[in-house]
Amino acid sequence: MEKIPVFIIDKNLNIVYLNEYARNIYGNKTGEKCFKTLKGKNSPCTVHCPVINQENIVIAGEDRCIDAVNCKEKTLYKILRNLNETVALSVDEKDILKKFCSVLSQEFGSPHILVKINDSEAKDLIRCGIEGDVEPVITEDVEIINKPSGRFKSVASVPLYKKDNLFGIINLFSEKAGFFSLKDIPLLKEIKKDIESSLNYLESIKESTVLKEAIEKSSEWVIITDSEGKIIYANKTVLEISGYKKEEILHKNLRIFKSGMHPKEFYKELWETILSGNKFEGIFINKKKDGTLFYLKQKIIPVKIDEKDVRFLAIGKDITQELRLAKENEYLRFYDQLTDLLNFEGFVKNASQYLKKTGRTSALIIIDIFDFTYLNKIYGIEAGRIILKSVAHRIKNRFRKRDILGKTGSDEFAILLTDLKNKEDILIIENKIREIFEKNFSVKGKEIKIHFNAGISVYPEDAGNIHKLYENASLSLNNAKEEGADTVRFFNKSLEEKAKNILNSKALVEKAFKNNCFRFYYQPYFNAKDLSVAGFESLARIVDNKGNIYLPSYFIDYLENSPYIEQFTERAFEEVSEKINRWGVPISINISGKLFKNAKLINIISKYSNRLKKSIILEITERIFVEDMNRENKLLKKLKFVPNLKISIDDFGTGYSALSYIKDMDADIIKIDISFTRAVVKDRKSRAVVEGIIHITKSLGIKTVAEGVETKEQLDLLREIGVDYLQGFYLSKPVDEKEAEKRFIKPS
Repeated sequence: MEKIPVFIIDKNLNIVYLNEYARNIYGNKTGEKCFKTLKGKNSPCTVHCPVINQENIVIAGEDRCIDAVNCKEKTLYKILRNLNETVALSVDEKDILKKFCSVLSQEFGSPHILVKINDSEAKDLIRCGIEGDVEPVITEDVEIINKPSGRFKSVASVPLYKKDNLFGIINLFSEKAGFFSLKDIPLLKEIKKDIESSLNYLESIKESTVLKEAIEKSSEWVIITDSEGKIIYANKTVLEISGYKKEEILHKNLRIFKSGMHPKEFYKELWETILSGNKFEGIFINKKKDGTLFYLKQKIIPVKIDEKDVRFLAIGKDITQELRLAKENEYLRFYDQLTDLLNFEGFVKNASQYLKKTGRTSALIIIDIFDFTYLNKIYGIEAGRIILKSVAHRIKNRFRKRDILGKTGSDEFAILLTDLKNKEDILIIENKIREIFEKNFSVKGKEIKIHFNAGISVYPEDAGNIHKLYENASLSLNNAKEEGADTVRFFNKSLEEKAKNILNSKALVEKAFKNNCFRFYYQPYFNAKDLSVAGFESLARIVDNKGNIYLPSYFIDYLENSPYIEQFTERAFEEVSEKINRWGVPISINISGKLFKNAKLINIISKYSNRLKKSIILEITERIFVEDMNRENKLLKKLKFVPNLKISIDDFGTGYSALSYIKDMDADIIKIDISFTRAVVKDRKSRAVVEGIIHITKSLGIKTVAEGVETKEQLDLLREIGVDYLQGFYLSKPVDEKEAEKRFIKPS
């Protein structure tokens, strides 16, 4: 149908009807004066139409008047005029048809029939004032049919469509030939259009009501927000899950459910996705009103309202229970219920994932409780369960959170020590294992000593995957069992030897502190010009009660990485400070790299240096210095402000640095490494290096010490090329306190 505005105006020029197109242009002006309302708007009122003796006039468009004199047209106009009111009061399709049938009966003087169509057949005929059998006319368009014979000689057929499907047909019958004509078609189409609009409107309401009811009663979480994320709708499920009332969340931002469990990047990705017009899916960890967490598998879908406005539809499912059940299933599958440690399957899975992901040095320990079957027989199965739980508890407390712990057999435990930085970390494993079983276990009021065996393999040295690593650790465990209780074996024999040495060193150091077995020996160094004593280097020894002397090579590696290092340093400074004041000469003390980086070092030195008669010399190796030259230089500058303190760089020239580094070292003394001293006589290149070092240091005001002088040739050559001090067995070995005083200290 062409889009033209259609008005019905009574003889007083009041607007009694506007079609939909007219209402879209002018608004609903029913009941208002035509000229008053539409004057000056190029309105139909400007068209001159004869209205004398007419009840109504129809103005179609802006230049066409339709004659409304005869009764039939009046009736059609009345029907059209009253149609909106009639359908507005209808509640369903059947009601519309019945009420329209009633209007036809009242307003139309000829017999007529309404036909309802199902599956392209005439069914459920609704008759309005017709007598006898009348065959309805089926048509797809408004049609005027004139029949030359039969009772009814003029028929108007008006099809009705709902959602683009044929719904029903209005058949109007007249015994008068030519009663309906083509000029009636525009008005019939208006009737058709209004009824169809009403039918479709009712259908939309029905669908909307059904949809709203479905959403409201849905078990899904449904929220609609505005463009800023403020809630404008939440269904019943949202309230049930979150614990909020509707009035507590409406017009609030979705942040009301925020748990703080997601990183900022999660929300950044969310907003970037939905603002770009795409849906976002994810697992949301949300918070209820009472603060408890719930998990929501949720989609957020942007819905564009117009060019400027958008809504966000959030549809989700509460999966808290599912995750809890999944977690319980995972627990049953991968965890030992007695100890809460991973079982064998869980341990292998987690350890394998870690090794594949990181590839970092790790150590696998398998611990077996020695003769556990015997313990069960003697003390009972319940006591055995208590022992297993107690061992698991001690393992948890002894090892780090990032280590992977498991109970992998009836009386077997496994530990993967992860992310080991140094070999030393591996070598103290045995000590950690022994500490677990060091104290007795309390079982039903009894104190029981539990023994063990352990096997250890190292990744990646011993194996490249968890299965082979476990196999190798198991072989080591079997070897340990063959040797008896409390035995630990490494798959790698060289590591095992080192571990034994560490344990021996630990025992030696602990005994030395307990029994005051540390002694300091002193090796003098001499002025190169006259071979007079210039000072001493203090060297620690352990002397047991049998008189056995242990050199630093037996214990220094353990001591430097042990909890005793600060205590030992305090004792060393106290001892050396006392000798400096008694002998009146400088004495050097060697500082480990770990202690040199300790912030407490300056405080320890300052405690003794203030009251010294001569300088105490701090010796650090060149390797420690060049590891982080900027950091160490800053520390050296701070040490420069400590009174009676000098800095000596030991082992200089061992390949860690170049001669150019000397200018960056804020040091007082440089000790030329023994390897150059030994080669200086026979190797021209070594001599050139030593001469270069001496030349540069003299220009910088730094003294040099040649250590390891063992022959007269070396002595003479080093004096000749200008070294400042000499030290070595040729001149003197390290001697104890009494020997040093007797040989090198002049009585004051």
